[in-house]
Amino acid sequence: MTAAFNLNLLARINRELGADFHIDRFAHEARWNDESAIEMHLASLNAQVVTVAGRSFVFEQAETIYTEGSRKYDVPGFTDAVQSSGWRIATVWSDPASRSSALIPLSKRTGRRVVSMEINASALFGAEVTSFLDAEVPFPDQMDNDHD
Repeated sequence: MTAAFNLNLLARINRELGADFHIDRFAHEARWNDESAIEMHLASLNAQVVTVAGRSFVFEQAETIYTEGSRKYDVPGFTDAVQSSGWRIATVWSDPASRSSALIPLSKRTGRRVVSMEINASALFGAEVTSFLDAEVPFPDQMDNDHD
């Protein structure tokens, strides 16, 4: 599913920006890096030149387009990251074995829910994981600036 979604980015660029990507000349790659992050790339299967919006881009064989990054945290690590960014955790849900959690950070400034994210602790051990992001970021004119 992720590979199809990732390769569809090239189809959309072709359709919406008048590009000439040959989708069959790219392959989806998922990489686990040493910083607890999964990176999605599209790798060029051969040397090629692609035109996007009238501009040419040269791809060497195996050169990649970085398309997505997803960082995996355990609950304490995510809580620390949220708090160091000026937010606070309002709610934590977890399965009985603490393998998967959902947290809701709140903006300390507005008190509104900013983002919710599913976190699967098994990702820390290299297992295949599905995560989601449910963004509810208010526009600046909708923010209540009277709260801290």
